[in-house]
Amino acid sequence: MKPNQPQAGVADASRPEQNPKPEWVDVAGVEKLFGLRRSFVYNLIAENRIASVSIRQRGKLRGKRMVSCDSVRALFFLAEGGSK
Repeated sequence: MKPNQPQAGVADASRPEQNPKPEWVDVAGVEKLFGLRRSFVYNLIAENRIASVSIRQRGKLRGKRMVSCDSVRALFFLAEGGSK
């Protein structure tokens, strides 16, 4: 084995994963990952059924709405009849 190559099956902490599961995504990301339409996502946010935060600069009116992927997964889990 060459000294600069990691061993097979051993994760290299210096390199990020190729396809990590995101913790937070924007509304377009929710549509892409979970297939939920934009208006439906905003309805779920308004009903406090999924967690979201708005990130914006101080004094600005517009920002970026980010949605918790865990809260969307929990919504699916409950819809399947699961209990926590």
